[in-house]
Amino acid sequence: MVNRIILQEKIYGGTVESRLAFGLLLFRKLGKLLAELTGISVALDRMRTQEKNLATHMQDLLLGRVCSSCAVSDSGGCCSRSMAGETDSLTILINLLAGVDVAQVNYSPAECCYLSAATGCIFTFKPIFCLNYNCHRIKVQVNGSGLRQLEKLTAVLLGSQYEVEMLLFRLLITNESLQKKVTSGD
Repeated sequence: MVNRIILQEKIYGGTVESRLAFGLLLFRKLGKLLAELTGISVALDRMRTQEKNLATHMQDLLLGRVCSSCAVSDSGGCCSRSMAGETDSLTILINLLAGVDVAQVNYSPAECCYLSAATGCIFTFKPIFCLNYNCHRIKVQVNGSGLRQLEKLTAVLLGSQYEVEMLLFRLLITNESLQKKVTSGD
């Protein structure tokens, strides 16, 4: 059995690059098998719907405009280089399972390495911190029922992401055949 502490360190610790590499390794060795598991495929479908509902609401609130204007100002930009550090290997794996081509796309020392200048964040399913953060400008622009709905839609998606992440973690901790696939040299 893989030591739980070693697995946690590979998933949540280390560098941005090591977590990306481990997420890619998990996908390469286990992706096909994981994608065929009913619980995971159903959860990913549910998460896609939840993400679309959240994105539609954010678009209706014109948050893209708020975030874009902030990001180009001297004092703005939530997607700093340190935010890449909030991305763990299971978030990367979940995005890979959802068909996202996960790779570093930005090498600026100031911005998140997963932030494309052309399209924004490459992730369909954002790291928990990124998804859950509403800055002061958002709270000023969006108040009342719009903000409550934004927080509700975010919470629903976060709950689903957490469930899938814990399902994957439990599978990796308890399933010896999956562990052997990950640790084999092929």
